[in-house]
Amino acid sequence: MFATTVGVPDGMRVDTHGHVWASAGPGIDRYDPSGALLGRIGFQEDVTNLAFGDAGSRRLFVTAGHGLYAVDVDAQGAQRP
Repeated sequence: MFATTVGVPDGMRVDTHGHVWASAGPGIDRYDPSGALLGRIGFQEDVTNLAFGDAGSRRLFVTAGHGLYAVDVDAQGAQRP
């Protein structure tokens, strides 16, 4: 069961450790494989989608409101399920 969060999870990606990264309201939530909320990256506006990219897939590209953001993270995005 997922922890309570702000907004409704929409865009989702998974990293190589099985953590789920989900856009929800004004942020990106990170959940462990059991569904426990590990943390949140906050933004000034509602996030609409996200994707891992760049060399090594350790950067999150995030669309939010009228902006496009790039955030370096401590995880590597899984490119295939």
